[in-house]
Amino acid sequence: PSSGSSSPSNKGDIVKDLIEKLFGKQGAVKNYHVSMKNRLKRCKGVSETVGCSQGHPYVPVQPEQHTQNFQSNVIFVLRNFMTAFPAEHTDKGIAYHGNKGQAPEEGWRDVRDKYIESSMKAWKDVLQWWISADYYKIATYVPYERLMNPETGPAIVQKLSDTLAESGFEVAPKEDIPCIWYQVTSKEIERQKALQVYTPGFTPDQRKFLLKELDSLIQSYHADDSNPQSGKEELVSILQSYRDEVRFKARIDKPSADSAAVPK
Repeated sequence: PSSGSSSPSNKGDIVKDLIEKLFGKQGAVKNYHVSMKNRLKRCKGVSETVGCSQGHPYVPVQPEQHTQNFQSNVIFVLRNFMTAFPAEHTDKGIAYHGNKGQAPEEGWRDVRDKYIESSMKAWKDVLQWWISADYYKIATYVPYERLMNPETGPAIVQKLSDTLAESGFEVAPKEDIPCIWYQVTSKEIERQKALQVYTPGFTPDQRKFLLKELDSLIQSYHADDSNPQSGKEELVSILQSYRDEVRFKARIDKPSADSAAVPK
């Protein structure tokens, strides 16, 4: 299967780790984007591949031009924009600027105030593209927050395992699922603890902006959910939980010192 994402921060590679443990082979998930020389070799031909992920922040991957190379099933990973946006900023700092941990808070405020609207649009555009794709179909949603939750996480891993099995891959037995979930999420929890110095916040107007954007998405997908097999009912539930997190858990913060305007 292919793997799409509306979760910009993927440095932890938690779903890659899960798939490889379910499959029993490291390196079974490979990354692909069009700037690579012999790019498809990373996904095909070097070693056995279960999934091909795409998540480069700057380079389009043009999956619609490569339907002959991939099955139609897509594992779609998503994370609440409220936490994905600052996590992406931190991960970029580590990957490209030599930072050792969470981005400084004033730097986060500056990036947030300049790019919140364009970044939210990109988050929505990725989701909309995969939902509307003609060939590719989202077989499994993997919401980061529910995956990390011990009450809901193992069931998501089981669903992920079922998707891989339906795609023709041998996977770990059902009794191994709780252990696989624990191994992978424990590693991610430790990674997050090491990075988290402060909780990134949003201004009151930015919080209103996020609620408005999520409300609009929920309404559009809810109204379009005429086919119960489309998976949009599940997506609406995920988006509603994201809206609730923004409404009740968003930390209210001040604007950047250099900020000239915030969205309304």
